[in-house]
Amino acid sequence: MRQWNPLRTTWFSFFWLLPVLAAAQSDRLETLSIREGLSQGFVSALLQDREGFLWFGTKNGLNRYDGRRFKIFTADPSDPFAISNDYILSVSEFGDFLLVGTNGGGLNIFHKKTQRFYRVPEILPNGEKLFSPLVYKAFADGRGNIWVHFWKENTYLSGPLYKLKLPQGFWERLGTTGQPWEGVAVDKQYGRPFQALFAGAGLNALWMLDGTTVLRLD
Repeated sequence: MRQWNPLRTTWFSFFWLLPVLAAAQSDRLETLSIREGLSQGFVSALLQDREGFLWFGTKNGLNRYDGRRFKIFTADPSDPFAISNDYILSVSEFGDFLLVGTNGGGLNIFHKKTQRFYRVPEILPNGEKLFSPLVYKAFADGRGNIWVHFWKENTYLSGPLYKLKLPQGFWERLGTTGQPWEGVAVDKQYGRPFQALFAGAGLNALWMLDGTTVLRLD
């Protein structure tokens, strides 16, 4: 499948992350690159989780940085709990989990404690189908439901916004079994293409940029 790169190469200066990146606090700017162990030089996603780890999404895997060294997670067809695609587009956190959007491998949910990836199936047990395997952004709201912004395959257009309604106990089952998808429902929230999506404070509202219009979704 031909993959489209919706992002341009970006150079990051992590001034606000220096206390984490440096062994001792200083005013020295530290550069992290493939020389220091980063899996690839194109950084398409960045997150600092509640434990203080830095997560970098690249074209060649998901990288975790602990202040000294990198640990890299890449696809492995022989491992059912490996990430489904090496090209990472987004990373967000929800409790003990990361939501990892990929360019061609759909949405992965990573359980940090067991270090297992669970790919959300494109067709759920109830027959509902997700829009695309290109997940530009994904995050969980305050109620634990997952919001997913897709990209249209083989185009330069963004896709619709979906909400995955999760049954009670979903997150607990996800950490203990590879088949937690019973009861998950797809709710299409917004079908028109839009350029960007931002979560408001407390994840109680979403803001979308739709051409010349700013949209707010409670």
